[in-house]
Amino acid sequence: DGVLIAGDIADQGRISQLKLCADAWFKVFPDGKGSDGRPVEQLFLFGNHDSWAHLAKGAPAVWPDRAKVWEDLFHEPYADVRVKTVKGYDFILCGWGYQNGSLDVFKTAVASAGAKGRPFFAAQHPHPRGTCHGELAWGRDGGESTRILSAYPNAVVFSGHSHYVLSDERTVWQQSFTSIGA
Repeated sequence: DGVLIAGDIADQGRISQLKLCADAWFKVFPDGKGSDGRPVEQLFLFGNHDSWAHLAKGAPAVWPDRAKVWEDLFHEPYADVRVKTVKGYDFILCGWGYQNGSLDVFKTAVASAGAKGRPFFAAQHPHPRGTCHGELAWGRDGGESTRILSAYPNAVVFSGHSHYVLSDERTVWQQSFTSIGA
């Protein structure tokens, strides 16, 4: 029903690297559909590697024009916080750096999804602080997402910044909500 990439689509912030993902997506899911014609939602977001324009070394970089680049490659509107609904379930997709300007949008999206009383999903690149992989994990956020999501036991959050393996028992954290390092 959907494919989630929790960031780091490109390695060095290059448009050409991001384009490889977009090309693969549209080859496998033309018009956003599986081989049987059913819709498959792209649930992608930017990670820190996508933002590293300084590493692009003269090649066209994703940032600072990330919204235009996203829209050109993935054929959908971009915002640092986007909500998509798949089979009635909300997915809140938070691009790298969303906490520096779109935290209120995130709070509103979480409150809206949480009020429906069913599970909902959020994805951001850094781990919510104090959740999966604990305080030893590099790549956790400042704690804002943990504070917001703690009021919603029906929340499931995916993150990916640390690149730890899924078989690590610390990958899944379940307390006030569920956090999974993907």
